[in-house]
Amino acid sequence: MLTRENNELVSRVGRGTPMGDLMRQYWLPALLSSELSGPDCDPIRVRLLGEDLVAFRDTDGKVGLLQANCPHRGAPLVFGRNEERGIRCIYHGWKFTVTGQCTAMPNVPPESDYKDKVRTLAYPCVERNGLIWTYMGAQETPPPIPTYDWGEGALEQTYYSKQFYECNWLQVLEGDFDPSHSSFLHASLDEPSAPPTGTENLTPRDRENVVRFDDRSPLIMTVQTEYGLLVGARRDAGKDYYWRLNLFAMPFYAFVPTTIDSPLHCNAWIPVDDDNTIVLRMDYHLDRAMTEGEIARMMTGLGSTGAPSTYLPPTHEAWGSWMPNLNRANNYGIDRNLQRTKKYSGMVGVWAEDKAVTEGMGSIIDREQEQLGPSDVGIIQIRRMLIEAATALREDGATPPGVAAWPAPVKSCIVFLPKEMPWEEVADALLTGRLEKTPSA
Repeated sequence: MLTRENNELVSRVGRGTPMGDLMRQYWLPALLSSELSGPDCDPIRVRLLGEDLVAFRDTDGKVGLLQANCPHRGAPLVFGRNEERGIRCIYHGWKFTVTGQCTAMPNVPPESDYKDKVRTLAYPCVERNGLIWTYMGAQETPPPIPTYDWGEGALEQTYYSKQFYECNWLQVLEGDFDPSHSSFLHASLDEPSAPPTGTENLTPRDRENVVRFDDRSPLIMTVQTEYGLLVGARRDAGKDYYWRLNLFAMPFYAFVPTTIDSPLHCNAWIPVDDDNTIVLRMDYHLDRAMTEGEIARMMTGLGSTGAPSTYLPPTHEAWGSWMPNLNRANNYGIDRNLQRTKKYSGMVGVWAEDKAVTEGMGSIIDREQEQLGPSDVGIIQIRRMLIEAATALREDGATPPGVAAWPAPVKSCIVFLPKEMPWEEVADALLTGRLEKTPSA
């Protein structure tokens, strides 16, 4: 559990809050490049860390991220004319560049130099490998943009997707570091059992399924890094241990191991505001392009085959293109007959199952009422890290973990290893790149 004070600290992200100020120390992946289709395209609404913004791409292809309302009389710039290297407010014609400088005031006498004195809030943006990054902090010289492995290869090696969550950012991130829930929430009612000869001769995928559902109470271990936390979940697999290794990178990244024959995966749980989150999902390979089959699976229910159409029709709200079809309004498509006969949850798609439980906690869960157990060690450590970093920033101006250090290509993975291999050696092998994603037999 957390005290009410600490729960407020980790949950609130507006400007001037401890966690909001912490988040603003980092470059944030704000948009997909594809959301701004080309020069002088339609502006779009954006909401990040509780701030309403407008994003546009100017005539030269540069990206602007400005405060949502014109500084003159407060008219919404999203209705503006995107033309000739700037966005022009339709109320009085004031025009702003991607840097926020006013360059035109047609309702002011032409001899006036007033436009030269007017700026609007603008956040710097950098575009790289299909993503638009922004820095919302106060430093005149921002820190370096992180070089995560999913953002450094060729664009065809990564598939990006997004989804809107109607709850606080931390409670959805914490689901990625709760390894025991996969044996329940995502389980089938007819999962295979181990044959009499043991699991060693099964295919890696079948062996994984057997172990994950035969041992539903994994032992959780952690190792702190200079940028976050490694969380290991160990299950008994006969002569071996089955390890599921997840990596947390500040402030909101979760490197999550997927099934054995799937691409690598990372979630960025980006706070929209205190009560809503946008998740940017990265599925990627380090050494080859995504196949057409892999992309098709990602496009169908974000990796869940057989799922219904993923998104509702776009709206004009911020992130209105990313509201999932299965949501709170339709109970996430739960089928009680399916729940009785085939699926533990009664829902189709891992993402729908995760949304149902995390959004169902309320927009911000009351962590004073929690009763945490041994399976929650990783969650406890992540909360502690966030609280300590936000407190140190506020009291001493200390640079938070992960601002200038991030994971080298680290394959968060699922792996079978001999029982005599200690946790410290397992962790070191992962963090130094000596563990492969595909487990040994």
